[in-house]
Amino acid sequence: EREIEQLQRMFEGISEMPVIPQVVFVVDVLRDDIAVAEAAKLKIPTVAICDTNANPELITYPIAGNDDAVKTIALITNRIAAAALRGAEIYRSKAAEAVAKEAAKSNQEEK
Repeated sequence: EREIEQLQRMFEGISEMPVIPQVVFVVDVLRDDIAVAEAAKLKIPTVAICDTNANPELITYPIAGNDDAVKTIALITNRIAAAALRGAEIYRSKAAEAVAKEAAKSNQEEK
């Protein structure tokens, strides 16, 4: 029963995901080896901090760094988060532009 509970905790989130992620970010390749392997199986690109003790073969975009140093982890994760937020802003603005163009086109067709 304990093993079943542990497996449910580990994989419950994956089974309830509405969509497959477009990218996986991993701080510690050795600790999150299951996530790396699953991403590789599903052909999801991975970005990971790779220390000298990690095998970067399954990582699509390895970042050389010390995955044990808090300052390194903070620096890299903050940069990744900022880039993700900026990408989301760009995506939203382009989506809004597309909607506006479509509305303008519809208005002109109505006239």
